[in-house]
Amino acid sequence: MNMTFDDTNEEINARMQRTIKHLKRVRLKVELWDALYWALGALVFVVAVAGIIAMAAGLVLYESWVLQTVWAWLVVPNTKLPAIPLALAVGVFLIIGLLRVKSMYRNAVKQEYYVAGVFLAPTVILGFAWLAKTFL
Repeated sequence: MNMTFDDTNEEINARMQRTIKHLKRVRLKVELWDALYWALGALVFVVAVAGIIAMAAGLVLYESWVLQTVWAWLVVPNTKLPAIPLALAVGVFLIIGLLRVKSMYRNAVKQEYYVAGVFLAPTVILGFAWLAKTFL
């Protein structure tokens, strides 16, 4: 396919047309791959955001359940206050969360410790409340 001095203008034009068609096909393939990478990146982003929202909602429900359980174990038997439903526990937890979130961010030494504390704190509180309940 090397061009020589003996090639005619028609042969040169034919080769140029084939080269142009080939380059257009390659360009189309590159554009398709770019679109695929963009779509894949968008999908990963959407899944990550949905996962973060689901994890946050699950954490709120878990901590609210811990609040409801600790209330039922420690407050209800020792006072004349009624047990609280989970919906009220969610509301109380969200109000408490609004008040404590600034201080947690301000006092977090390392982000890893903060994340570990967010997941570990309700479980530790539940464990200590269970111990306190056994002695009341």
